[in-house]
Amino acid sequence: MTEKTVISVDEYESLKSRLVESNTIIHNLIVANQAAWIEWQRGRGCEHAMRWVHNGLVGPGHIPDEDQNEAQKFFDENYLEFGKVTEQ
Repeated sequence: MTEKTVISVDEYESLKSRLVESNTIIHNLIVANQAAWIEWQRGRGCEHAMRWVHNGLVGPGHIPDEDQNEAQKFFDENYLEFGKVTEQ
């Protein structure tokens, strides 16, 4: 038999709100990547495509520090595997 956890309506609404917010962020990142791909694929070049990436990072303050010079190293150090999210 499965145990059930009871939470309050306020807790439920808070969790629901955070889920909607997370889904919206993921959706918007994907749409921005798709827009960047369209810019690049339709011949406007990488500079135009990178504007989409830049805008998606600068708004919430996620531009990497200037001392970050190795993209693969930065990615490897910051990538989170699915299911291994840390508390922030």
